Amino acid sequence: MFFCDFERRAQVAKIVAESGGSVVDFAFEPKGVQTWSVVSETTVPGLRQAKQLVDAIRERLGDGPKPQVIINRFVAKMFSSSLRRADIEQAIGDAFLACIPNDYALVREAIDRGVPLEDVKKGNKITLQLKKLIVPQGPNTAAKETAVAGKKLKLSWARS
Repeated sequence: MFFCDFERRAQVAKIVAESGGSVVDFAFEPKGVQTWSVVSETTVPGLRQAKQLVDAIRERLGDGPKPQVIINRFVAKMFSSSLRRADIEQAIGDAFLACIPNDYALVREAIDRGVPLEDVKKGNKITLQLKKLIVPQGPNTAAKETAVAGKKLKLSWARS
């Protein structure tokens, strides 16, 4: 996140875009945060806790911002008794936002090498899903995707 004087905003946005990034407009609100994202594991207890947290946030905020749930390390298996995306959507309801695929080996290698996921494996499923969350979706999605095509958006993972 960058903070700059309003007069330099256009210059900073141009440099960010030339570097393959994108500018997402947001505002600091007097009432506090206006977006809530809950990240959960792909387990039954994790889904239950996420649903309880969403319900608690909604109860306290009333008509305020609606929390959304992101499921991390999701594995889609055909002919398996494990949780399917439809099961997750049913359990979480309208708060469901996305599933981030599980590729432990890829993430581990990127962390060990200290490089973005794209440098380890171009076009990997994790980066593609994260880009969908980062790039604003709307009626002009096709136009935005065309503008973003060819530009490299680097996503990396950090450890503390």
